[in-house]
Amino acid sequence: MRSLLPGLILALFGCTPAIAAETFVKDIETRPGVTQRVLVIKPGNPVASVILFADVNSLIEGLKSAPKTELIRIAGGGPVQGDPCEARHYHGFIGIEDEVVRRIADWIKTSSRAKQ
Repeated sequence: MRSLLPGLILALFGCTPAIAAETFVKDIETRPGVTQRVLVIKPGNPVASVILFADVNSLIEGLKSAPKTELIRIAGGGPVQGDPCEARHYHGFIGIEDEVVRRIADWIKTSSRAKQ
């Protein structure tokens, strides 16, 4: 069955223990049938490093049935407030929300044109 979705977007923003992050990555990798394009967005700030780039690369390599995968690392943002694991910190792309939304929208437009 053909999917109506042009792609899958994974915004890796959460704050989880390293073992949970590793499990998340391995779980996504082993999902059969991800046949859409995949966009992975990750905060590039050091405090947002619970999901390591090695794990992200492993995730992308594991999505073998996806016709195309793309990784966007977006650094910057702030000023941060409160708990590093909450929305008003780097994990929530604080201060760079407009850029993140623009990059996602551009990717969706590109994905939609590619399907036409």
